[in-house]
Amino acid sequence: MQSQDAGLRELLQAQRPAGQSLDRGELFALLRKQAVLRRQRQNLGLQLDALEEKRRQLQDEKDGLSKRLAQWLRKEDKYRRWQQTERRRARLLSLRAEETEQEEATAWKA
Repeated sequence: MQSQDAGLRELLQAQRPAGQSLDRGELFALLRKQAVLRRQRQNLGLQLDALEEKRRQLQDEKDGLSKRLAQWLRKEDKYRRWQQTERRRARLLSLRAEETEQEEATAWKA
């Protein structure tokens, strides 16, 4: 789009009469062409502004999603650590119960 703007600017500059004598009809035609080129440049500028605004919105959305992802990853990590702790605790309880049973079995045999 910037290259389009540069091209339109060059066209507009090329449309300027350089020491030429123009009759009324030629002058009005030239002014109409210049007005069309200026309008096209203005529309292009508006499109660029709209695209920049959309880019900013998308960047903000991306930043928000990145923050949410980071939150969910932290929650996942916290859950995994809790899960490991619970497994370890269950394993220790099972080992203690087994040890107690063995001690009781040994005590009954003796």
